[in-house]
Amino acid sequence: MLRRHLLQELTVPSYVANDTHLEGDSASDLPSPDNSSPMSNIPSTPTTTPTSYPSMLILTGPNYSGKSIYLKQVALIVYLAHIGSFIPAAAATIGLTDNLLTCLATRETVSHPQSAFMTDLQQLSTALTLATSRSLLLIDEFGKGTAAVDGAGLACGAFEHLLSLPADLRPKVLAATHFHEIFENGHLTLRPTLAFGHMQVLVNDTASDPDGQITYLYNFRQGRSMASFGTICAAMNGVDREIVRRAEELVLLAARGEDLVIACVGMGTEERGELEAAEGVARRLVAWDGGEGSDVREVLEGMLEDREEMMLE
Repeated sequence: MLRRHLLQELTVPSYVANDTHLEGDSASDLPSPDNSSPMSNIPSTPTTTPTSYPSMLILTGPNYSGKSIYLKQVALIVYLAHIGSFIPAAAATIGLTDNLLTCLATRETVSHPQSAFMTDLQQLSTALTLATSRSLLLIDEFGKGTAAVDGAGLACGAFEHLLSLPADLRPKVLAATHFHEIFENGHLTLRPTLAFGHMQVLVNDTASDPDGQITYLYNFRQGRSMASFGTICAAMNGVDREIVRRAEELVLLAARGEDLVIACVGMGTEERGELEAAEGVARRLVAWDGGEGSDVREVLEGMLEDREEMMLE
C-alpha cells in the first residue's frame, strides 16, 4: 500500500504514493485482503466477490497523468522485494514472481532493421509466451504504432486472451490504453478479474492559458476516465495554436459521428470566409454596367476594400 517510485520521486518536488491490489492464482496461500482499505481496487460489478482482487487492472485517462509511472513503480517494487532490498512502500504483500514482463515504450535502434511497431509486437509475443500465473505483465499503450482500428483490435485481443486463461495460467497484468472504443462498444467483456482505474485531474474550463486548464493530482482512482486532453497537452508543449484549434474542431466532429475524411478535405472557417468575400467581388464586377463617367480603377479599388472589410467581419 502507498507505493512509490524510487527514481521518479528523486526528480520531482513531491511524489504521490498510490495503492495497488492485484491477485493471481498464486495468491491463494496469502493472507486475505483487507477490504476495509479505502483504496482497495475491487471492480464495482455485481459479480465481484468482496474477498478477491482482480488479475488485470487497465488504466485510462489523460496524458501526463502518471499512468506509465504507476505501472513502473509496481514492477520496481516487486523486483526490489525479490532481491531482498528495501522497498519504497508503507506496506506490501508480494507473492513469489517468476517473471517481470514488459511491453512498454519502444526503444528503437539502427542495429535492428525493424519498425517500432514490429518491436512492440515482438515484446508482447514474448511476454505472452513466457507468462505464468506467477508473472507480472506490464502493457503500456500497446497498438498505438499502427492504424487506430488495427491497434484497438490487437490490444483488445491481447487483453481478452489474458483474461480468458485458466486461473492456474493467468498472470497479473497492469495495462494502460487510450483505446476507449474497446470498452464503449463492449468488445471486452466485464468480469470480476478485470478492474479499471485512472489518475485524478482537476479541470478548469474557464482558464484561457493551457497550463491552467488542467491540474494533475496523480491520485489513483477506481473506474474509467474517457478524457485524454491531447489537444491541451499539445498547447502546453508549444504546438501552434492554429493547429490545436483545428484539432479541437475535428475532435468535436468525431464526437458527433461526422465523417472526418470529408471534414479534412473541406475548407476551414477562414478559407470559407475568403472564398465568400472573393465571390462577392466577382458578382459585383459582373453586375457592373460600366456606365459613362465611371472610373474603372476606383470601382475596382472600392470592391477590394469591401472584400477586406468582409474578411475582417
